[in-house]
Amino acid sequence: MAFFLESSQREDVHFDYGPFLDAYDVHFYPDPRDAERLGGRHILTAVDTRMFKPCVHEEKPDHACDEACYARRMGEKQYPAAFVGTLYPKRMQFLERLLPLIPEVGFRAGGIAVRDLRGECHREWAELLVRNLREMKVHVGLPSNNAQMMVARPFETMAAGTFLLTYKTEDTLFRDGEHCCTYQPDKPEELAEMIRYYLAHDSERETIAQAGCKEVRQKYSLEKRLGEVLAIVRAH
Repeated sequence: MAFFLESSQREDVHFDYGPFLDAYDVHFYPDPRDAERLGGRHILTAVDTRMFKPCVHEEKPDHACDEACYARRMGEKQYPAAFVGTLYPKRMQFLERLLPLIPEVGFRAGGIAVRDLRGECHREWAELLVRNLREMKVHVGLPSNNAQMMVARPFETMAAGTFLLTYKTEDTLFRDGEHCCTYQPDKPEELAEMIRYYLAHDSERETIAQAGCKEVRQKYSLEKRLGEVLAIVRAH
């Protein structure tokens, strides 16, 4: 079994799945183009909803995610609008166009790397990532090198209960204005207006964020997706 998490169709590099094809009996791809081209099975992407969740205390004994808890979480949001991820040239060029349009926002952008002598520390990286996401009012998904497919960060953002502004893709799985909001990647002016609007309308923003969180946790959890994967593998 092989469960690939991203498309091989990128603008910056062509990743060749070919050498892996003979190593596995069944292959799963979130990009239907890869599944058709390589003879695998298309399957929707997934996010670890136990790691990426809106409340760090969720499921702990004697804790209720009630109105008081929600108010505390809203109070912990210290970044009005931000991006967390890899700042490669395409995204830097987009930021050079966007930031002069929103000088009053104090937009923050950065990446996360957690390593020790053994290499990358994946759990620690994910814990720091989700903490960053929770601290934002608006997470702005910058255009990626995989412009035709939703990458993982939008799913992680919504699972963490944070409002998402992301660029439109061909395979968008969420209802615009209900689960998240989308912008045209060639129109930073449009994005700037959306950032200002949703920072000024807290109730509308958080209603969308809560709906997106519920949608992701119900339909795109890693447990749900791996259950589907294993059922297919057993049948195979």
